[in-house]
Amino acid sequence: MAKSNLYPKIYRHIHDGHTNYNLSTQLKRIGRDNFWIGMDDTPHNLIEEYLQQLYKRFFTKPCLGIEYWAYIPPEGNTYTGPHWDSDESIEEKIFPEWVGVVDLYNSASGLMVNDMVYGDEKPTEVFWIYQEEAKLTLFEGKYSYMELPNLETNISLYFDVWNRRPGDLVRSLPLEYEPPNFKQMILKQKIIKPTGETVPHTHTCGDKEFDYITFNEPVFKRDGAAYQVSHGC
Repeated sequence: MAKSNLYPKIYRHIHDGHTNYNLSTQLKRIGRDNFWIGMDDTPHNLIEEYLQQLYKRFFTKPCLGIEYWAYIPPEGNTYTGPHWDSDESIEEKIFPEWVGVVDLYNSASGLMVNDMVYGDEKPTEVFWIYQEEAKLTLFEGKYSYMELPNLETNISLYFDVWNRRPGDLVRSLPLEYEPPNFKQMILKQKIIKPTGETVPHTHTCGDKEFDYITFNEPVFKRDGAAYQVSHGC
């Protein structure tokens, strides 16, 4: 199997505490649908202006717009297992350019990203990225990922970057807001190799064309850390 090109980009403390609180509040108000904000659209709320500014700070190539949604476990969100984001309005698998996650809570939960592209049967590299308030994780949209099962109360902002507008996505609720405040210094998080044992987890894939997939997670991990586990395929 060819060597993976996946290496997530992770940035810590990208905004201040006031922005974090306001984002959390508005994400609770917009509902559980997926929404759209074009890069040239006037934002309806803090979330949309935040995403437009975030894109300008962390990306260099232009895009058409961003699909976004609130992830608030455990109530109201179902566990999907490893899956690929795509345009769900059509049968053909068309993937976003990038997937992004903004954590708004410190939590023992997090994100698992792996180097499986659609059609692969198993991963060679798996990244375990544990939650930390105001952390941003970015990876190419062709790769599979999974939200880690979580019983805690926390909120994350998920988004897909597109050069086409998928399906019938609509704009979100208009809400009054204060502009976001991003930190001036960008702190990139280092991904490390685990020093101890790993434990295998077998998950049902969120895409119906696939069955069960096994991933090895570090047994001992630090809060908010990010680990890379090689599967030796």
